[in-house]
Amino acid sequence: MKKKKLLLVTTLALSIFGLTNDARALTTTTNELPDKVVRKPGYVFMKSANDAADSSYIYRAVDSTSKYQLYCSDENNKELGEDTLTKENRMEYGIAYILLNSHPTKSLISGIAATDSMNVANYCAKTADDMINTWITQQAIWGFQGTSSSKKFTSKDLKYSVKVDPDSSTDSSCDVIKHNGNILSGDKLWTDYVQKLIDQAKSVQDPANATLTVVASDGWSKIDGGYKSSLISIATSNSEAKITNFSLSISGAPQGVRVYTEAGNDITDNLNNIAAGTKIYVVVSEEAAKSGPKFTINASANITYNSAYRYVDLTAKHQPSVLVGPETKQIAASVSLTVVPDTASSIANSIYFVGFLILITGIGIIYANVKTKKEQV
Repeated sequence: MKKKKLLLVTTLALSIFGLTNDARALTTTTNELPDKVVRKPGYVFMKSANDAADSSYIYRAVDSTSKYQLYCSDENNKELGEDTLTKENRMEYGIAYILLNSHPTKSLISGIAATDSMNVANYCAKTADDMINTWITQQAIWGFQGTSSSKKFTSKDLKYSVKVDPDSSTDSSCDVIKHNGNILSGDKLWTDYVQKLIDQAKSVQDPANATLTVVASDGWSKIDGGYKSSLISIATSNSEAKITNFSLSISGAPQGVRVYTEAGNDITDNLNNIAAGTKIYVVVSEEAAKSGPKFTINASANITYNSAYRYVDLTAKHQPSVLVGPETKQIAASVSLTVVPDTASSIANSIYFVGFLILITGIGIIYANVKTKKEQV
């Protein structure tokens, strides 16, 4: 990066991120992804205040409303200023996972001690936790994308550069950053925190690919006037894909089929917007069940899941960023049921009747034999 860009970034540091600013008030996630955000670069984190090419070089940037913390989504582009960023394309879910499980959503490490030989220890101490957590999160994003790795940080102590006096052209850096008395290095942070985030992000399934599952069996039980199916449950294949309700329809069912909730409430005439988690069963009349009819239960629902979206600078083509927000789509599934009437009683009756016939026949044969013998005598 050019020196003038670095000066712009560090000059803005205190005005954008005051000493009393609470980093936890910032977020990388939102209930509704904005179309645009205006980036305001904050302080810089690097190995050396004069070496923009160093692998640990990271900006701590926020938007103009101090609502969003804006991480870089392309390590190969480190140019930035007061840029207007526009929502572009959806990124891999692993990026969303990292931001949902790292700073500032979750604190990864705390109790960082920072000292400085230029009398800015107070500033360093107030921002050390925030900066180390920012460093871990940013490296996890780049590591997931394959542009950064632990090899870049072997035995390197970490420092970050700030502009303490906006009227000065000199950058001030926090000389030593420690945790539990030990000087922090990039390779240790990578091993203890960054790599874990990357591995987890690579192992999770994208909830956008979730399917709807309708689980049922062909077990039927006899009740007064008909037959009752086993319980039928509707859910998503991914716990991160949420549903609040679902709708049902029935295809090919015999006349008079009724639908009930597990609690026994008849919902046949209102199969829309059934609360998520509700189990149902169907009842078929005894007459209709005689033919062993087959029919289909259809379910549909809107799933909501988190997605990471890339935000780009359409003007100067400066560094892109990323935010996470909810996305919704409809999915559907179905299950076929075949009514299997309980024939146990009819079989028993048939056996009794056959047995009765055999008994009568046997008595007749015995009687015939006895009569014949008497006549012979």
